[in-house]
Formats: sequence, structure tokens, C-alpha cells
Amino acid sequence: MRGAGTLPWRDGYGDGVPLTGSVAVTLVAALLVVVGLVGILVPVLPGPVLILAGIAVWAVPRNDVVGWTVLGIAVALVAAGAVLK
Repeated sequence: MRGAGTLPWRDGYGDGVPLTGSVAVTLVAALLVVVGLVGILVPVLPGPVLILAGIAVWAVPRNDVVGWTVLGIAVALVAAGAVLK
């Protein structure tokens, strides 16, 4: 909810973190996910762990239903993949 004194680049994400901070977190998360996807093809890298780490880096600072739901689904998929492997 935007108040009268809220600056335009502050959207409530991260409780007052400037947009540049949230962009940096998103870029780190995306990099981890991309490296994790490469890790699925290259056995040296722990692909699923890096993907979960990237999703967690994105989801935890959000601290909302969307973030926790995406993280929960990702954890369930990785766990199911490990069990079925």
C-alpha cells in the first residue's frame, strides 16, 4: 500500500529497499538458477541445489505468499526427483 510520503522507486518489496537492491537480488537469483540448469547437464555442478538456492534467494526477501509458494513447489519437485532417481 503506497502512502503519501512513499517514494516512487519504493514498492514495499523488502521494506524500503531501493529498486536497485531488489534488482541485484533478482539478478543473483537468476544467475544461480541458470548455473543450476547448466549443472543438470554437467555432472560436476550440483544443479538442483543451485536452482533451489536461486529460488530461495528470490523468495525469502519477498516474504509473501507467491515467494513461499514457488519455493515450496520447487522443494517438492526437487525432493520428488531425488526420490524417483
